[in-house]
Amino acid sequence: YIDENPFPEAERHRYNGEKDETSYGYYHEKVHRVLDQSRQLFEFADLYVVSRSGTVVYSAAKARDFVADLEAGPLKDSGLARAVKAALAAAKATNAAGPAVAVADFAPYGPAGGAPMAFLARAVMKDGAPVGVAAVRIAAGPLAATVNRRIGEPVLVYAVGPDGMLRPALPD
Repeated sequence: YIDENPFPEAERHRYNGEKDETSYGYYHEKVHRVLDQSRQLFEFADLYVVSRSGTVVYSAAKARDFVADLEAGPLKDSGLARAVKAALAAAKATNAAGPAVAVADFAPYGPAGGAPMAFLARAVMKDGAPVGVAAVRIAAGPLAATVNRRIGEPVLVYAVGPDGMLRPALPD
């Protein structure tokens, strides 16, 4: 899905798993088109499914974080890992009320070439217990364009994080 993907890095999401004859490939081919269309529709940089143990088991974009171990691997301190851990913790703390959406603020993200990315994550529940996490990666540029497109001209909207820094940064 990464190294043997027939598409260039920026287009890896186009691979549906047609050549993968494993059970993962069978299911991937069935769900990938819908999940990747959702990713594109909402302008997410990526859409993930993460196991309860912290392994990225699905990535629509097929970046280098696919199959990453968010508990012990190189991404254990990343925004994705923080959002996933917070989503699982929230699900365990609120099980009857339903899990909350966890947010990891914009920060450099290695698999995206160090570009600033934010993450949203929510536990996936079965019988009142978390079985995994659905997460999305958000790039600053599309977020700024979406917010300002929805508001209209000549109004500009600025989001400021708890540290007082602008989210996302203004374009040059």
